[in-house]
Amino acid sequence: MKKLRILLISIMTAALVVGCGGDSGGSTETYKLTLAQPVGGNINYQFKYTTECGDYCWNVPKGGQVTLEAVAAQGYEFDEWSGINCDLRECTFNMNSNRIVSVTFSELASTDTGDPDSGTPGGDDPITVAAPVLSPNGGTFADAPSVTITSGTDGAVIYYTIDGNTPTGSSTQYSDAITVTTTQTIKAVAIKDGESSSVVEATFTIETSGGDTSYSDGAFTAPILVAVGTTSGKVGTSADSAQDSYYRFTTDAAGSYNMTVSNIVDPAELYLYLYEEGVNSESGFMERIPFRLGDGIGRDSLYATLNHELAASTSYVLRVQNSSNAANVTYDLDIEYAGSWQYVGDAGFNGTEALNVQMALRSSGQPYVVFRDAGNGSRTKVMTYAGASWENVGGFASSEASYNQRIAIDPSDNRPVVSYNEVIDSKQYTRVKKFNGTEWENLSSSALHGVYSAMAFDGNGNLHVVYDDYSVSDGTFTPGSNGELTVKKLDSENWLSVGSERFSDRRAVHMQLAFDGDNAAHVAFVDYITSQGDKITVMKFDGTDWTVLGDKRQFAGGTPDLAFHPVTDELYLVKDGNMRVYRYADSQWHSVGGDADIVSTANATNIAFAPDGALYAAYGAGANYALKANVMQFDGAAWRVVGERDFSQDEGRYVSLQIGSDGLPMVAFADKGNELINSISVMSLGEVSGSTPPSGGDYDLFVGIEDELTETDPEKWYEFAVEAGKTYLVQWEDIFDRSTESTYSGDVEVSVFDGSDNYFPYFSSQSATDSSGLFEKRDSGYVISNYIKPLGNSVLRIKVNTWNNSAYAYGTFALRVIEVTD
Repeated sequence: MKKLRILLISIMTAALVVGCGGDSGGSTETYKLTLAQPVGGNINYQFKYTTECGDYCWNVPKGGQVTLEAVAAQGYEFDEWSGINCDLRECTFNMNSNRIVSVTFSELASTDTGDPDSGTPGGDDPITVAAPVLSPNGGTFADAPSVTITSGTDGAVIYYTIDGNTPTGSSTQYSDAITVTTTQTIKAVAIKDGESSSVVEATFTIETSGGDTSYSDGAFTAPILVAVGTTSGKVGTSADSAQDSYYRFTTDAAGSYNMTVSNIVDPAELYLYLYEEGVNSESGFMERIPFRLGDGIGRDSLYATLNHELAASTSYVLRVQNSSNAANVTYDLDIEYAGSWQYVGDAGFNGTEALNVQMALRSSGQPYVVFRDAGNGSRTKVMTYAGASWENVGGFASSEASYNQRIAIDPSDNRPVVSYNEVIDSKQYTRVKKFNGTEWENLSSSALHGVYSAMAFDGNGNLHVVYDDYSVSDGTFTPGSNGELTVKKLDSENWLSVGSERFSDRRAVHMQLAFDGDNAAHVAFVDYITSQGDKITVMKFDGTDWTVLGDKRQFAGGTPDLAFHPVTDELYLVKDGNMRVYRYADSQWHSVGGDADIVSTANATNIAFAPDGALYAAYGAGANYALKANVMQFDGAAWRVVGERDFSQDEGRYVSLQIGSDGLPMVAFADKGNELINSISVMSLGEVSGSTPPSGGDYDLFVGIEDELTETDPEKWYEFAVEAGKTYLVQWEDIFDRSTESTYSGDVEVSVFDGSDNYFPYFSSQSATDSSGLFEKRDSGYVISNYIKPLGNSVLRIKVNTWNNSAYAYGTFALRVIEVTD
């Protein structure tokens, strides 16, 4: 049976566009523009193009400006455009996708409705659209005014801008009153039936000082209005007892916000207070933090952040208190939305107590979680998010009690691989298994004797495992002896040693494994000496043997993690306890974000990079197991909270961090606060999609999309990425009536193009024999399948149109693209 894997599809709109003379030749990236010739008028146009692509079709450079004007013939009037978002007769837009643009003219009811005595032909007078009215019409305000915009012309639509640009039908449409929190100019226009009013504008100036307010027992300067997401340089001074500054801001979305004071120029002792607007008691603050130079509250000594979860559309006041009486203390203030953590599926989805929780993601961002299932004999279990719920993958990976679980995803086929420890006849074994589509199977018959392990795939897709090696004692665990570190690589079904075996000085635990851009293996591990405590050592395989980076036992800590910067390829290390992150450069380790601890007590520390180089760290905050799950991001100067602080409901154990396909962090952990204590929750800052894992058989089948061809939109374009040497199934169903789910009404033509707009050759084709709900046969409709095998990595495009462009075949069709592995 064939093995199928989803390929993500994204819609790319095709449009008919007008073109006029321009340059030709060159290798400029272009988009297709084609014009549908209208009835009842003409289209004037202006833009540059490279080549013609058919009748009324041009290739226009990406980002090129296109101007169209609808000119109605006598007896007709302009109605609307299709394919562009514009209500005016003359429209200008930039080409950032293939477009179809058409224009509709409506026939006038009569061409002789004028005064018969006037001697002039009849007809309606041109519509005069009244200019919109702003209320209030600008001025200076101490508080944020609420501005309404109205029009004296019935049916007119109002559009406005606040960035200085002249408003058009493509600008923001007015719907509700506008709250002005910073000095700005509002410009507005009213549009009806393609006719525009004159543009009006008004400037609103917000006072930044003056007046008294009572946010404490004394009188202070009125709060300065600032916008969320902006950075403002402000001054606090001891002159005239005005030692505090107040800043008022209004939130947009509900969630976590960071309020940061940084770049303090002169020595000072500051406090940050957060109030909900209207609270005027000194003791009525929501939260406060002290900040002293040299202390830094766990951050760089010139940087402090107050993080709090705030409601949507609510005004708050931030007070910066200069308690040191130092004059003219300057600083920068930044108020930013930090995000909001969302559950992926249900909290506690596994339904039992879980230990050793670890997570890995497929290339699509679909999460897989491995854990020790305490409610089912402590066996190893894997679950994945299936788009609506979490589903088990292959039953249990172990048949007996097991420990120290780890997980990785094989990049060659996106299938999970797990390692774990089990004890058989008093001997320690490290098992490594892979899900084959039906069940978990051992990757090698060779035994690995170890208690702790970690896995990673190198850049060539080769699996490596690092473990504490007990092979000298034939797997028998003897405290204080053997258990040194060994790294092995899977070659076919055999484990081959990487460098010397048992290369650490003594027993190693809690190890991590990572590869740099040159495929050099790096390990971090706890170099275990009972009398001296846990100390971390980092080593690199230089092609011959293992060498130490920095000093042996350089860092105090018990759970290290490693990650390589995706751009610089520099190695980063995080350690627990008094949590810090280090970067290895110039043959030494450098603290990231200053010399102070990120947090004073942390457990289960992880780090990971987003593709753009954004560095995240996840951890459980608190001593022993009194932990709360947290994630922070390094912004280039210091560490900031991401999402809500302490976002687990109760103790969050075994925190595991990954970066989703959207570049945002995702974490898995066992939450003591779940309805079932210590069951698993997975949370993310971004959207997470998934698919149901196969329940049996050697396949993984995904459905595609449904779309519609119409008279105004007679063709559709899609794009998808392919890799050389792989086979893809392009499958579609002809036009059918979705309302009856049975009526066949026409044929569609599907064409695949490469980057040069050439037809992509099929290497075989066959009729579809399977059904998956969306693609089941309906009456005499057809399901067609074609297989393609690209010669290189590229992005291919699919065009869907009616057969021979026949009008009778407008309607709904279905399409999917699947990677097929024989």
